[in-house]
Amino acid sequence: MKRPIKQGHMTTHYTFADIIPSKQRKGNLFPLNVYSNPKHIRQNFRSHLHQASTSAISSALEIGGDFNARHTASGYVRDTSKSRNLL
Repeated sequence: MKRPIKQGHMTTHYTFADIIPSKQRKGNLFPLNVYSNPKHIRQNFRSHLHQASTSAISSALEIGGDFNARHTASGYVRDTSKSRNLL
């Protein structure tokens, strides 16, 4: 499923899929790809991540994408509110 999510005037784009494995591997894989516009400095990813983890239940959930969330752990001078919400 690929769709934008509105949060007030901000939009987060994401793609969420269910990959059904071959017979050798047990359990499905749920990749979640996120794009967050760098101009949207106050974005809360908690609801998106909760929805994805609830859908994946006990299967593998892989989260990636471009969150545009600057954090000192990544070498930036200061954290943004977006990065603090993400971690």
